[in-house]
Amino acid sequence: MLAVSEVHAATPSFSAEKIKAAYTFQFTRFTTWPSKISSVDNPFTICMLGNESIAKELESLNQYKTGGRSIRVIYPKNVLNTEGCKILYIAETESKKLKNIIHVLHNKPVLTVSSIPNFASQGGIIGLILYKNKIHLEINLVSAQRADIKFSAKLLEIASVIKDVSNKEEQP
Repeated sequence: MLAVSEVHAATPSFSAEKIKAAYTFQFTRFTTWPSKISSVDNPFTICMLGNESIAKELESLNQYKTGGRSIRVIYPKNVLNTEGCKILYIAETESKKLKNIIHVLHNKPVLTVSSIPNFASQGGIIGLILYKNKIHLEINLVSAQRADIKFSAKLLEIASVIKDVSNKEEQP
């Protein structure tokens, strides 16, 4: 599996979906969740909400381990069925439901990831943005803090930290 720095400088031989899946795998290594929910006995669960071409690439993560734990990729029917998910990849097909998804997960220790435009500024935690044929990361530290999720300095070095505008009231 690719290291974060390798993913950032990926060559055109990798599809955007492979790079997004590689990033998702690396998030398991460069992210800290609350200790009370981590157990080496349980698999590390990555969930895919909605339908997107990355699902096939995420499925390949089932063969890997992170922190001594097997990775398990599952596909919940809706956000209410995401109990136990450490990472929730939200497909672009779910963009109209995004506000509700973010609301349901508010303050829960789930790392939300998506390619939905402006995902991080809408309250998601990590947005994967395709710009000039490269995948860039946008991280919403306010949303991460609400979820009690912390990132390593190595991950923050390669990301853009954005402001959360999802909770601001609209001006008249």
